[in-house]
Amino acid sequence: MAHSTAAVSIRVNVVFTLPGNKKHYAAGYSGTNLVDVAKSCGLDITGICGGKMVCTSCHIFLNKSCYKKVGEPTDEELDILDLSLSVHPRLSCQIKITEDMEGVEFEVPKFSLK
Repeated sequence: MAHSTAAVSIRVNVVFTLPGNKKHYAAGYSGTNLVDVAKSCGLDITGICGGKMVCTSCHIFLNKSCYKKVGEPTDEELDILDLSLSVHPRLSCQIKITEDMEGVEFEVPKFSLK
């Protein structure tokens, strides 16, 4: 009998902190990008380029404790983020959900919301 090598998607709970410190709890499956998780749970995050890294409209902030959990940004993402003056910014379209992100909090700035 052959064994399946397909990856198993794990449901991961995350928190989006909106302006005014309002918490929005969401869940997504491992491998899904964060902007899609945000949109699927009803957040009106902009994300106008569809994940092509030509804008910063899905820009989020990370606190130091979760920065390592989301992995390092690619050189292409860093080029786009050079336009930002923020501390610990990331593009939510470039962050893939992993099991390690259970309970991680992401700050969504006002300019990333429609």
